[in-house]
Amino acid sequence: MNTNQIHNHVRHADEPDTDEAISAPQLQPVRVQMLGGSGVGKTCFLAGLALLNNRSAGHTFVVPLDAKSTSIYAELRSTLAAGKWPAKTSIVDEAKFAIQNGGQRVDIVLTDFAGESFTDSMTRGSETAAAARIQNLVRQSDVLLVLLDGSGVDANEDFDGAPLIKSVFERLENQDTSEMEVVIILTKSDLCVQTPISNGDDLKALVSQRAPDLARYLREQSIRTHWIPLTVCGNAGVDAAGLPVAGQLSPDGYEDIFATLFARRQRPTKRKVGIVAACLGLIALLAIGWISMREAEVESQLNRINDPTKRIVENAEAVSPENESALRNRYRD
Repeated sequence: MNTNQIHNHVRHADEPDTDEAISAPQLQPVRVQMLGGSGVGKTCFLAGLALLNNRSAGHTFVVPLDAKSTSIYAELRSTLAAGKWPAKTSIVDEAKFAIQNGGQRVDIVLTDFAGESFTDSMTRGSETAAAARIQNLVRQSDVLLVLLDGSGVDANEDFDGAPLIKSVFERLENQDTSEMEVVIILTKSDLCVQTPISNGDDLKALVSQRAPDLARYLREQSIRTHWIPLTVCGNAGVDAAGLPVAGQLSPDGYEDIFATLFARRQRPTKRKVGIVAACLGLIALLAIGWISMREAEVESQLNRINDPTKRIVENAEAVSPENESALRNRYRD
């Protein structure tokens, strides 16, 4: 969906949904973890998702899946409609929503934490509870959304949070990263005027220049990485003071993120393969156990039938097919 299509299908809080059916929920949602420092635009990223909470045939839309997520999206839409940007604070620990386009659906569990907490915990080291929680959330995630602030690109500023983000990856050195999938998102890409960043190649080259250690680490570790410039407002969605203009906001870049999440849902992972293998192994063990028990029971029954000290009436139990011949011979005797 291009910028104009998204703008034409933005749903405000007071607009009704259309009648397009929502696909059935999935048993295994894709777990997404956001990483980014203070003021990078994580809450505004969520606000862009809230703008795409629109059911419209032929286009991608976002549907909150619980009351908490619904309330978060409504609050974010109301803030934008009032001509304000959401405050740079975490208003969500976990959001649950579905992304749907036609017959495709992917359920998402997205976790977040305040940028200040991220910066403080990564600066102080691994000994803090917050740092341990961040690393645990990263380990459990299927996709990492790494947000870099694009507001300083034209001023030739480096990405402040890049070293801290790199430290998160480095602390996972004992973890198998072959299943890790990373999306590098440049927020506020509409502010990149003198140095326009219009596609993934532009962003990859920019990060290689402004955050070479992070780019090198991702490359050397062969981590599957996607590069996506993103804007919540678009080129005409703000006024002279830089505040959002209700009705003119045109989120862009989200479709590329959605495509990555759809592909992730369809791609088998070692964890999923391991679960299936464990289930098949359990079924096999139960089958072997049942067969062994039945063989033992048949053998015990045959011994009773052939025991001359036992009367035939004592053997008048339900006889297994394997022992019917032996029981007939006993009657003849």
